[in-house]
Amino acid sequence: DKNYMARGRIVVFAGAAMAAAALAKYLYDFYMKGQRRRKKARRVVFALTGFGKFDNVEINPTDVIVKKFPSYLEENPLPFEAAVDRCLVMEVSAEGCKERLSAMHKTCFRDHEDFRVWLHLGVAASKEEFQLEQVAWNEADFRCPDERGWQPSKQPIFSEDGPISQQMKSLLPIRRICSALRKNFRVKISCDPGRFVCNWIYYCSLRSCRTEDPEGSDSLFVHVPPFSCIEEGEQLKFIHNLICQIATNLTS
Repeated sequence: DKNYMARGRIVVFAGAAMAAAALAKYLYDFYMKGQRRRKKARRVVFALTGFGKFDNVEINPTDVIVKKFPSYLEENPLPFEAAVDRCLVMEVSAEGCKERLSAMHKTCFRDHEDFRVWLHLGVAASKEEFQLEQVAWNEADFRCPDERGWQPSKQPIFSEDGPISQQMKSLLPIRRICSALRKNFRVKISCDPGRFVCNWIYYCSLRSCRTEDPEGSDSLFVHVPPFSCIEEGEQLKFIHNLICQIATNLTS
C-alpha cells in the first residue's frame, strides 16, 4: 500500500510538473507573440493595387491613381510609420488577379519585417463617395465577362471554403479609420463589394493573409467613384490620408 501511494504521489507530482511546464510555455509563447506584434506594428508597409479597363470602363480611375501615386508621394511624403512597397495595376480578370497576387506574395515586402497591408482599389461607377469594404464573399457571380472572357454564375471562389454565403472580414479598425476620414472626405463603410473581380481579388487577398501571415498582414478593398464625382487630385489625397490613418491606428 505504501508503494502504491508513493507511486500515486509521483504520478501526481509528474502531472503537476508537466502542467506547469505547459503553462510556462504558453505564457512564453504569448509574450513572444506580443513582442513580435509590437515589433511589426512599429511601421506599416503597403502594397497598392488598382485595375485597368473592363467592360464599358475604358479609363479606370484606379489605374490613374496607382500609376500617379509614387509621384504624388514625392511631393507629399508619408510619415515614418507608413511606407509603400509598390504600386501595381491588375488585369480585370479572375485568372489574371490570381497570377499577379501569387507573384506579389513572393516578391513584395521581402525587405520588410513590419506589418503589411494589401490595399486594393476598384471603381464603383454608380457611387459618389469612397467605400471601405469590410467583407469579401466566397462568391463569383460576374455581371459581365472578365477581360479573359470568363463569366461565372453564383460559383464559390474556393469550394473548400464552403458555400457562397461564406465571408472573410478585414481585421483592420475600419470604423475608427472611416470616422477620422469623414472629417474631410465623403466616405462610408460597406459590406457589399459586389461579386465581380473586385470581390474576387479581395477574398483571395484576405485568404492569403489568413493562411500565410495572420499576425503580420491584412487587406482592405476600397471602391472609389469616377473622377466626374470626385476629381483626381482629391482621390490621390484620400488614398494618402487613408494610408496614414491605417498606419496611425496600427502603430499607436
